Amino acid sequence: MLSPDQVDRLEENRSKDTVMIFIGWFLIVSGCFFILFLDWDRRGGTSMMEIMFSAEVLLGLTLVTVGSIMRRMVLRQMDAEHCDDFEAREGAAKAASSH
Repeated sequence: MLSPDQVDRLEENRSKDTVMIFIGWFLIVSGCFFILFLDWDRRGGTSMMEIMFSAEVLLGLTLVTVGSIMRRMVLRQMDAEHCDDFEAREGAAKAASSH
C-alpha cells in the first residue's frame, strides 16, 4: 500500500509530466506556424531562423515524447499499487470467508 507521501509524490510527477506535454505541444504548434510563415515570406525568412524554429519543433517533440513516457510509467506504478491492494483485500476476504 502506498503511503500518503508516496501518493503525493506520484501525483506531483504526473502533474510535471502533463506540463511537459503541454509545453511540448505549444512549441510544436508555434514552431510549425513560424516555419510556414518564413517559407511564405522569403524576404524575412533566413536559413538561420528556419533552423531555430526547426530546433524548437524538435525540442517540442522531445518534450512530448519524454512526458508521455514518464506519465505512462507513473500511471502504471499507481495502477500496480492499486491492483496489489485489491488483490490483498480480495485474498483476505477469501481467507475470512473460508473460516
